[in-house]
Amino acid sequence: MVEIRKVTLLREQAFSEMGHSAKHPVVRAVALVAIHNPFARRFVGDLTELVDAGAALAQRFAGHLVKMLDGP
Repeated sequence: MVEIRKVTLLREQAFSEMGHSAKHPVVRAVALVAIHNPFARRFVGDLTELVDAGAALAQRFAGHLVKMLDGP
């Protein structure tokens, strides 16, 4: 797993879009995760380690994001 430097969890409620009011607000949740880049300042042809880290990070924070939503 890569080293996590910072995490921000964001919850957004949209009450209207393009001038149209929503019957119920649309709720979105996102995790912003800053990690230490093990490949910084050098060329690396295979970024599989970062792709795998992305999947692990998604699994780690998905539960937090689901809790931030209003329902299923």
